[in-house]
Amino acid sequence: MNFEYMLTIIIPVYNRAEFVGRCLDSILCQNIYDLEIICVNDASTDNTENVLKKYTENYNNVHVYTNECNRGQGYSRNRGVELASGNYIWFVDSDDMVDSEAISEQRKYLAENDIVYFDSVRVDERGKIFRPSGIDEQLIPISGVEFIQRGFATASSCFQVFRRTFLIEKNVRFREGYYAEDWVYGIKSLVLASRAVYLKKTFYIYIKSENSISNNERNVYAFKGLFMALSDLDEFCCSCDWDDSTCQVLIREYARLYRYVKRNYNIFHEKELDEWVNTLEENQKHLYWFVKADLFGRKFTQNMKWEILEQIKSAEAVYIFGVGDVAMEVIPVVDMLNKRVKAYIVSDYIPIGKKAYYGVPVYHLSEIKDIEKNDLIIVAVLNRYKADISKSLDAKGYSNYVLLPAIK
Repeated sequence: MNFEYMLTIIIPVYNRAEFVGRCLDSILCQNIYDLEIICVNDASTDNTENVLKKYTENYNNVHVYTNECNRGQGYSRNRGVELASGNYIWFVDSDDMVDSEAISEQRKYLAENDIVYFDSVRVDERGKIFRPSGIDEQLIPISGVEFIQRGFATASSCFQVFRRTFLIEKNVRFREGYYAEDWVYGIKSLVLASRAVYLKKTFYIYIKSENSISNNERNVYAFKGLFMALSDLDEFCCSCDWDDSTCQVLIREYARLYRYVKRNYNIFHEKELDEWVNTLEENQKHLYWFVKADLFGRKFTQNMKWEILEQIKSAEAVYIFGVGDVAMEVIPVVDMLNKRVKAYIVSDYIPIGKKAYYGVPVYHLSEIKDIEKNDLIIVAVLNRYKADISKSLDAKGYSNYVLLPAIK
């Protein structure tokens, strides 16, 4: 075997007995013998195991590893990389196919490149062909950041071949346990790649299934996966002091993923998602609250700092200074933090039209007598009133209050 350019194809398989043979045939028909195929059977419950067994009996370069329980595509791909012998890695999905000349053509460009990108074509189950992916021109080797700057972005790791040592040295791994694990993997690998090349050739045939998760938007599974991808990207963005050009591409990709997260939120699953997010880490909870605040079109609260959220969470009781538009936006944020507004406060010179606001009492500042040291006052008013209110609170001896960020 020619190990210098040996390719390992990693195929995660879960209940794809009907399709995985077609996928393997499209790879094996190319008569490339220094090729390793690793199938990771993710504890399938259909006839997948028997189908794969026949291929291991007939082909020495097809290897099957079975997970003890269903772990998801991200885990299976990571395991495949750990088991791989080849110097280059290609991830292929078990219900897709590859072009008959893909591997021989790819080899011409593997040397010295961290990533080799290529086109794909989408075909539905009835054979209808959709627009191929990719960009207009074939690119000579450039950095991954330049790729993104030229408009190239992909949400699938199947449309490229990776140098294995690059993935290991840069610790590029799939997030495990959630849908959309491809998204951040693609962004990370591009940002960290010193040399990448794009071939304007269609090597991957993506079979568009009507029942795939990617085609059933706005469900809980999709939102959770996309949100966790956003959380991963958020952490990656903060992990290094990036240069200006890298910062720009990261901001662009973050905004793109953020839009998908919002698009897949379903208000009918709000209670379930609120309970789920409480099982996550603190920074992920904060991100979720910001997404929800932005989702409902709030301009006053969407830039609230984490420190303010922490103050709200740790307060014994919450008072809101204001009963206008800003206060209306603060109410759901307080609710999301499982806090209850004890009372609303208005300036003494403002007439109180009603003594209650959505069932919560409204008082003039001079009427408030029982604010404790650990109670928090949120000043939820327009920017032009904040200075005067701050002076009034200081004069009354109330130091535990927060001013919402100014609207830019």
